[in-house]
Amino acid sequence: MEEDIYAHLYAKRQRHNKRRREYNVYKIIIAVAIIIIATAAIVIYMSNKNLENEKQNAERLKKEAINAENKEKEKEEQNKANENKDNQTTNTGDNNQQTDPNQQATINKDIKKYPVKKADAESKIVDIYSKKEKVAYLTFDDGPSSNITPKVLDVLKEEGVKATFFVLGQNVKTHPEQLKRIYDEGHYIANHSYTHKYSKIYASVDALLEEFNDTEAEIKKVVGEGYNTFLFRFPGGSYGGVYNKIKKQIKGILRDKGIVSLDWNALSGDAEGKKTVDAQLKKFEDSRKGETGLVVLMHDIGDKHATPETARQIIKRLKAEGYVFKNFYEIFQ
Repeated sequence: MEEDIYAHLYAKRQRHNKRRREYNVYKIIIAVAIIIIATAAIVIYMSNKNLENEKQNAERLKKEAINAENKEKEKEEQNKANENKDNQTTNTGDNNQQTDPNQQATINKDIKKYPVKKADAESKIVDIYSKKEKVAYLTFDDGPSSNITPKVLDVLKEEGVKATFFVLGQNVKTHPEQLKRIYDEGHYIANHSYTHKYSKIYASVDALLEEFNDTEAEIKKVVGEGYNTFLFRFPGGSYGGVYNKIKKQIKGILRDKGIVSLDWNALSGDAEGKKTVDAQLKKFEDSRKGETGLVVLMHDIGDKHATPETARQIIKRLKAEGYVFKNFYEIFQ
């Protein structure tokens, strides 16, 4: 009898412990579910917030572009008025001082080799990101270099694609022959500062303007005094970070000078430690997020040995998707 009582109590205790264990499992499952739901909610919230910020930024850029265009038109009207005055003054002078027609034609032909800023350039650049048309702008930063730039140029030539090179003034000075090849093969040359040193570039507005102007001077030495880039990429991007305030000031000043800034919406990650073609292609796919108009960031300097082949694979992939490749001569011409 006593053994039956002990057996009964033991069985009862076992059932109690089983229910307790089941209860603890339920609590764990509920806690995990709550964590998953909360994490998903946070991810959705942050994604929506980032999308909203991107939309607001796009709208702001469009408004800035419209204002810049209006200012440009006012300047053009003023220039026309001044030109008319000059013409009236010239017409009252000696007719023998007029330029020989053949000589003027030669001058105009020479000028057409170089880009000339259009009033609506900034607006057109902003529109790239919202294009429904499949257009890709391949951009290469920080060069030119003697080891990576030639390989990148070989790939672009083989694939029949024109790209844009955001060059550093100090590297143009060191490798002028590579810049000349970039230009001769029809790629667009844009400005990316002289040193790429944040502490120096963003020390003041004057410091960045000096870097910009020094780079322009080095470019002109190679491809001609008539070439103006009109296009600038801020090292580290045009907004955000500890230098965001001065970047905003500089952007406004550059705009007043007819210089547009450009960021990117897709990248290979070759400057983030992605060393292999596979890793860079994955980064490219992850970063483009279904965008149709693409500005792709890569680099043509240093240890970016995978970049030329990555560029080739990106080109082949986008061609298969029906993309058209462009550079900025269509906007600045």
